[in-house]
Amino acid sequence: MRLLRFGFAAALLVPLAGCESLIQIDDGGGGAGGESECGPPPPPNNGPCPPSWHCIDGEWVDTAGACPDPECPANQPSTGESCQKIGQKCSYSIEEPCGSGYSDYVSTCTATGWMTVYNACQPEPTCPKEMPLEGSDCSGWDYPYFCQYDVACLDIISPVSMSCDYATNPPSWHVDSPAVCTGCEIIGDAASCLGTDGCQWLVPGCGEGQQVIEGCYPMNDCLQDGCSGGDICTPYEHNPCWNALCDSCNAPIGFCQSPPPDPG
Repeated sequence: MRLLRFGFAAALLVPLAGCESLIQIDDGGGGAGGESECGPPPPPNNGPCPPSWHCIDGEWVDTAGACPDPECPANQPSTGESCQKIGQKCSYSIEEPCGSGYSDYVSTCTATGWMTVYNACQPEPTCPKEMPLEGSDCSGWDYPYFCQYDVACLDIISPVSMSCDYATNPPSWHVDSPAVCTGCEIIGDAASCLGTDGCQWLVPGCGEGQQVIEGCYPMNDCLQDGCSGGDICTPYEHNPCWNALCDSCNAPIGFCQSPPPDPG
C-alpha cells in the first residue's frame, strides 16, 4: 500500500487552508498497478471538507466521512447572502417589529443563499364604532379588518365580521361573516340588515308604481323565482342604487303574498 499526501502545492488536490487531502492507493503490493487500475484521482474539491480518497476495487472512494456544518454567522445573515452548505440551519433571537419581545428565527442555507421566514406582524385593527353599511366607502381607515359587530334578532345576538375590500374603487366595506336571523323583517336598521345572511335593505324608488316601504326584506324576488303554496307574486318598485355606484332610481321586485280571501 502506498500513501500520497498533498498540501497546498499539490497538483492533484487543492484543499482549503489548514486542510490536507489524503489519497491512498491500495495496489495490493504491486507498486503503481493500483493507481492505473483506478485511473487519475478525482478533481480537487474546493468545499469546506477535504476528501480522503481510497482506490478500492478499481474505484476511487471518499472515506472522509460526514462533513460537519460550517460555523454559523455571528449575526443573522441577510436574505440572499452567500452560504457554504445547503440545508444548514442557524438560529437567532430577533426582536419582533411589533414590540412583542424577542423570538427565535431560523436562517437556512439554500441554493440562492441564506433565507429566513419571519412572522407576519399585523397591527391591531381599527374599526368604526357603529357597524358600517356593506358597500359603503371605507377609505381613510387604517387596518380595517376583522371588525366585529352584533345584530339583534329577537332575543338572539348574532355576530358579524366585516373588513375593507381594497379590490373595489373606492374601497368598500365587505361582510366576511354575516349574522344569522330567522326573520329579516324584524331587523330595524340598514347596516344590520345588510350584514345578515339572506336579507336586503330596500328603499322606495322614483317610479309611479307601488313602492316598497323602506325596511329589511328577504333576498327573494318572486318575479324571478316565482311563489309556492298558492301564494301570488305582488310587484313593487324600489331604488336599486340607494347604496351603490349606479344611476338607476327605480327597479321592479316581487314578494309572495297570500291571495285575498274569497268574498263568497
